[in-house]
Amino acid sequence: MKKSKALTLAILSTMCTIVSLTNEYPVLALCFIAPAILFWGIFIYKYQRDTAIISKAKAQRERHQQTPQLTQTITNKRSNGGLFVPPPINDHE
Repeated sequence: MKKSKALTLAILSTMCTIVSLTNEYPVLALCFIAPAILFWGIFIYKYQRDTAIISKAKAQRERHQQTPQLTQTITNKRSNGGLFVPPPINDHE
């Protein structure tokens, strides 16, 4: 169930519960309060789950951006154990 659908059904069930209680139909209110509690629970669970996922992704992105990118330059000379690239071979000589 989508988060928006759970929120919509929770609000609708809550409104029906309130209307039933104001019109003095407590039995009917009991029929609406159970789905209201269920749908509010689903919505709150999904909201908290999504918020946690978003915060973890932001923290992971920040950690990834903070780590320096190590790049080696390729040269024709040996430098501190780096890569050795021989000079190009000219076949025309």
